[in-house]
Amino acid sequence: MERKAHHSPGKARTVVTVGSVRIGHDPFPVIAGPCAIESEDQIQAVAEAAADSGVSILRGGAWKSTSSPYDFHGLGEAAVEMLVEAGRRHGLPTVTQVLETSHVETAAERVDMLEIASGNMQDFELLRQAG
Repeated sequence: MERKAHHSPGKARTVVTVGSVRIGHDPFPVIAGPCAIESEDQIQAVAEAAADSGVSILRGGAWKSTSSPYDFHGLGEAAVEMLVEAGRRHGLPTVTQVLETSHVETAAERVDMLEIASGNMQDFELLRQAG
């Protein structure tokens, strides 16, 4: 991910480049995909539909935040690999949410962008690690 400021007369604009998508510059980049990646077939089908619909960035949750230890928590690293493969196959950059510091390195080495939800904006160690 490349981050650079674009300056116009009288105002500064930040442009964040993710793959070939320029957030803050391109007309209306759309990020879409499943809350949780549940299978290879699911993410491939979603990626195909997303690409056919003009989506700019493929998003998929590798880890899922839940309040119960008995709920589905995502497929983790396996889901990251599925997401990256689906993005490559359909020509889309990828993004996944990281929930804790142990996810950051695994995700950052593979996907094009990390997502940190508003609920984790006060997890300063996660923010430091992602930075």
